[in-house]
Amino acid sequence: MTSRFRSVGDRWTLLGLVDRLKLGRNRIEVRADRWGWQRPGATLTVVNHPAAGPVFSGPHIPLFCTASGSPWNLGPVDENCHVAEARVSYRYRSTAGSFVDLPDGPLPADVASTTTTAGRTVPYVVRIERGTINRAVYEIAMLHQPGTPAPSPWTTTRGWNDRLVYTFGGACSIGHTQATSTGGVLDHTLLSRGYAVASATFNVYAHNCNDVTSAETAMMVKEHFIETLGVPAFTMGWGGSAGTMQQLLIANAYPGILDGVVGSIGYPDERSTTISGHECRFISQAATAAGLSAAQQHAVSGFGSPNTCVGYQFFDSVDWPTACPAHIPADRRYHPVTNPEGIRCAMADFVSNVYGVDPDTGAGRPIIPDTVGVQYGLATLRARASSARSSSCGSTRASAAWTWRATARRNAPR
Repeated sequence: MTSRFRSVGDRWTLLGLVDRLKLGRNRIEVRADRWGWQRPGATLTVVNHPAAGPVFSGPHIPLFCTASGSPWNLGPVDENCHVAEARVSYRYRSTAGSFVDLPDGPLPADVASTTTTAGRTVPYVVRIERGTINRAVYEIAMLHQPGTPAPSPWTTTRGWNDRLVYTFGGACSIGHTQATSTGGVLDHTLLSRGYAVASATFNVYAHNCNDVTSAETAMMVKEHFIETLGVPAFTMGWGGSAGTMQQLLIANAYPGILDGVVGSIGYPDERSTTISGHECRFISQAATAAGLSAAQQHAVSGFGSPNTCVGYQFFDSVDWPTACPAHIPADRRYHPVTNPEGIRCAMADFVSNVYGVDPDTGAGRPIIPDTVGVQYGLATLRARASSARSSSCGSTRASAAWTWRATARRNAPR
């Protein structure tokens, strides 16, 4: 097999791609053959998983396919929402500053040029690959001009600076959909400098609020990138809000997928954010009922601004089993009486491979921390204890905190 290896960096380093692996365990052995003697060199056992997964996320859950329809139009799908092969298209950046479909034939006169971080000036033409991996639709974009050597682990592509950026999208929803958008790969800031950009639909929390499948998908897409386009010098995460949340969780729990993160508007994780959302909804209701000012709400909640609670409430709807997204047909949805076996649209069920399933009810088992025992407004009350009896504001704060705490305990989701 020596002829199938390529020199990398220096004549002592060889790189090869092992193909035709069977599903399951495969034993790879490398032997050094010198003076007619074949001596064992090294062995490695590789466990090969299906392209549709799973690798470590657990059994598949119901999924509604979108790859064959708009905007992907990737052709017929199989039982795993996978298409037969990936499709490649090209767009270019015009001198007017927009991305335009590249026509066949010579490059248009208005194609802009760009200089990569490697110091190479190339036509600003972007190769976009779309396909399916781990039941998600993925996208990979990089600078490459048709007619020049195709990108591969063995071919230097002038437009690529040997670096990969992986993008993640925000919000939070139960999913059960292959979805219609990724974290985005047509990013002028990144592509114009020569970075390759990759993402998949399961890396957007608005479609798939599950950091385990997000990590698994990023790992599998990166593996595909390495096998078909080359080994990046590093892989950087990119994205805001819940996109930052995914980057931090993946970098912490799955070393080797991301080498660094670039985020903004970060949240710690979905569960603690959602619990804060439930708390905030009760705080907001109590504040409205009691007519509390912004300063009084701050005194009760401890948040710097009432708007903080507004942001946390974007997440809390994911804990209601009957609050399903529109793409799940009504006859497939859970109802405690008419359809108890239907799809339950609560986070505990969506991530039941992580949380487990209640053997008695069949529902997900939410391992959810709560704040029972937290005395909201206590620090404020202590700080102003000398005037609490005489101040109507002090009395209102203490009363509002006590009323909200009792209401929260009665209405907390089960």
